[in-house]
Amino acid sequence: MSQTTAALKMKIAALEARIEQRFLELARALRALQESDPAAFAQVVATSAIGRRRAYYLVSVSRAFDGLPVADERLEQIGWTKLAILAPHVGAANVGELLDFADRHTAFELQGFADDLPRQEEHCVLLRMTTPDYAFYLDVMTAFGARRRGRGLADKETALRAVLTAAMAARKQK
Repeated sequence: MSQTTAALKMKIAALEARIEQRFLELARALRALQESDPAAFAQVVATSAIGRRRAYYLVSVSRAFDGLPVADERLEQIGWTKLAILAPHVGAANVGELLDFADRHTAFELQGFADDLPRQEEHCVLLRMTTPDYAFYLDVMTAFGARRRGRGLADKETALRAVLTAAMAARKQK
């Protein structure tokens, strides 16, 4: 276990008792652990009082709201339940409007409102590969900037974009 993983696990253990007051800090620690050591994240989720569903909601809140122009105090005031409802729909253009709406409505009302909102543009691609093809995929992706992380890859979206850009440039030169 790396020092980072151990430190994150200790931080999560300390914060889980104060989830209602410090949920953003807990969300960020859970997200960092999930990204750096997915196996340790799964272990923490399985053994902690946080619960699997809440842990994944907290990670989604961190992913959605970190980097947006909004103060942590405002997010803490609104609460993780409402933020988890908004997470799939929030972006820099609508964060203020959605948080204002969340301030004035219950989580139940917010859920009905959010059901009609478009999700932020995001797509998931599933690839099924043979073992040799997957090994080749890993070699190509790491050559274009992805980093091995546990059994998977970090920064794979950036690397895939670089692969596709290079492929299109090569095709145009023909």
